[in-house]
Amino acid sequence: MNIITMFFDSPFSDQSTTVQTRQPVFVRLLQGAFRVSHCDWLTGSQKYNVEQCIKTLSEIAKNRGIAIPVDLDSQVNTLFSQTSMVRKHGRVWLMGKTRRDSQLNQTSRDYRGIIEGLQDIVTLLEEQLRPLVQAELSVLVDVLHRPEDLFEEDTDARHKCESGGFISRLIKHTERLLEEKEELLCVKVLQTLKEMMTIDIEFGEKVNLEGLSRKECDDYQRGEKLRQELLARYYKKKERCSIQVNLTHPPKVKTGEHGPGSVVLGRANMTLAEVQCHLDQQGASDLVVDLIINNSCGKVFLEAVELGIALLEGGNPVIQNSLYNRLIINSEKFFGVFHDKMREAQSEIKATVTVSTEDIKAKRDEKDKAIKSAEEKAAAIRKERKTGAAGGLHEALTDELTAMLDNAAMSTKKAVNIVRNSSRPVPVDSNTEDESSRKDSQGLSATDDQGSGPGPGQSSGPGQSSGPGQSSGGAGQSQGSIDNLLTLHQHQHKKDEKKMSPDVSIMQQILRFLQLLCENHNRELQNHLRNQSNKNNYNLVCETLQFLDCICGSTTGGLGLLGLYINEFNVTLINQSLESLTEYCQGPCHDNQNSIAMHESNGIDIIIALIMNDITPLSKYRLDLVLELMNNASKLLLAIMESRHDSENAERILYNMHPKTLVDVCKQAYHQEDYSDPDPDQDRDNVASPKDVGHNIYILAHQLAQHNREMAAILRPVSTETPMDQALAYYAKHTAQIEIVRSDRTLEQIVFPIPEICEYLTTETKNRVFLFSRTR
Repeated sequence: MNIITMFFDSPFSDQSTTVQTRQPVFVRLLQGAFRVSHCDWLTGSQKYNVEQCIKTLSEIAKNRGIAIPVDLDSQVNTLFSQTSMVRKHGRVWLMGKTRRDSQLNQTSRDYRGIIEGLQDIVTLLEEQLRPLVQAELSVLVDVLHRPEDLFEEDTDARHKCESGGFISRLIKHTERLLEEKEELLCVKVLQTLKEMMTIDIEFGEKVNLEGLSRKECDDYQRGEKLRQELLARYYKKKERCSIQVNLTHPPKVKTGEHGPGSVVLGRANMTLAEVQCHLDQQGASDLVVDLIINNSCGKVFLEAVELGIALLEGGNPVIQNSLYNRLIINSEKFFGVFHDKMREAQSEIKATVTVSTEDIKAKRDEKDKAIKSAEEKAAAIRKERKTGAAGGLHEALTDELTAMLDNAAMSTKKAVNIVRNSSRPVPVDSNTEDESSRKDSQGLSATDDQGSGPGPGQSSGPGQSSGPGQSSGGAGQSQGSIDNLLTLHQHQHKKDEKKMSPDVSIMQQILRFLQLLCENHNRELQNHLRNQSNKNNYNLVCETLQFLDCICGSTTGGLGLLGLYINEFNVTLINQSLESLTEYCQGPCHDNQNSIAMHESNGIDIIIALIMNDITPLSKYRLDLVLELMNNASKLLLAIMESRHDSENAERILYNMHPKTLVDVCKQAYHQEDYSDPDPDQDRDNVASPKDVGHNIYILAHQLAQHNREMAAILRPVSTETPMDQALAYYAKHTAQIEIVRSDRTLEQIVFPIPEICEYLTTETKNRVFLFSRTR
């Protein structure tokens, strides 16, 4: 109908004489359109289009003198009269509608309230059903561990599942899901495979219900109840159900083994290493490689890397060997994906650093402007004093004038800080955000109250004046409240800006995966990360060092400004970079050591700066994170010098390191133990103490002292009377060394710290361990 209407409304129809010559066809067309208008299946819009077509054809017939049958003409006129009557009544209704605008607006608001209410209901249901969903996923992991128990004994399905056929088919089906564009289902399968190797599971482990709230206890009990019911329904055997449900013990460690791989997974009745090897036999390692090569972006890539981390957890040599054998065949594309990811992350960081540098420059300009304004005020006061007082009086008032000028400068700086905090607040972490916001609000309120003018019985002293925007009474309090709200909003906005983008945050999983590839000093994979012997070689060792160099901000040319780039959002990624670099060269791998120490970037200087420089403002409210950085940086420098019979790497480290400064850092860390206030909520086993960090730095200085006489002289404590010498005496007393013979018959000296608990060992125990212990 739209085509017919457009044709007869077009200029071509007006100029054409075909309509007059084919009047019978035109009449049949109008009759057909009229019959269509009486069909019951027409929608409102379709009926409107048909009536518009009939109207257009009727007007064309009148304008061109086309003879239309009388009965058809009367029917068309009746149709138009009915349509006009409907429109008339509709117009009356619309006019009455204007008198009900307020009611309709209220109705629209009611609709909005209904939608918001439905959203709240959905959110509540998600919260209520989350424990049940987790219980179902937990049962799915149980089923995947023992799928053969779902079938009767001596059946083909049971034999296939016992030989791993079910897991093998599931892993092969995962790649087919991607080919069929079922990305979400593929992600779910990868997550389930990863859950099979999870030690801290949600259900089936011992849970301390006393430490949970009432709601959390109810959620756990509801989830556990559903889990038991599903297990009983799936297995239909009481003994199997009881085995799965009564797993209320914490993870055990297999006798005679150690490390994460020796932890027994209760639901599988196997150790973590055995589960990893079982999945590897069914093709899980090949699946990780294929997904990383073919899906270099998106959620599937991230889940594939995390599945690889779960397979390699604990440094499983079987998984490492499987991945190495696969990568020998096709390593160029595999490492090329990681190389591109590192380059993309560096580009994203550089773009972010440019914005941060501009903010720093703006803050510096504000500070310079404030100082200049204070100097101008001080010069005006001096000029007034000189013109209005004698020389002797001027000399007598010099101290008073100096104090006044200092007070004025201090007040100006406070005002500048308040304005700067309100426009660009300093970054705060999630743990101290509320406290910092509260302090800022109190500071702003106090400033507004001070600026509201003198109270009763008070006088305004010299140099005290009401600044712009200061008022008294309720207006000042209202303005202060608005400023407080703006400050809180800007704090949150600044916090969001500090968060890393997905291109950067994904490096956490990538670097962890590369670290686990080299775990337990796997020399083949350590060398393979540096050189793949392909047409396009990707040196991921140097690329990791460049990434560390970039994220610490040294590309801007300021090694002393680490605190401006290291914050609570990226410090975990920096620590992961240090740990990965340490694993690359431990063992030792001399080629990787040389690649790190002699690289043209500022990477080695950044590592040294993390130990030598003060990382503020992070150290003021998260000292534990700074200590962890220093600890990992010192371990990396020790790994670079490990088992070296030359002084090349040590000299490279000493090139930008002053010996006295390094020893001073070690001493300060020792005495920082007495003044540090540990957080009771933190796990002390996972947090490095200042004294332990200082001990690692002392061992680093001890190793460097073999190549530097000045360092060796500084490390000798003169006496134990001064606090600084007490630190050196303590570290020297609790440091020991042994000589070991390596496989190439070379003698190497190993320096290690002696734990304080060893002081409580008796002489009898020491002799028994030394003489009769087989493993010491």
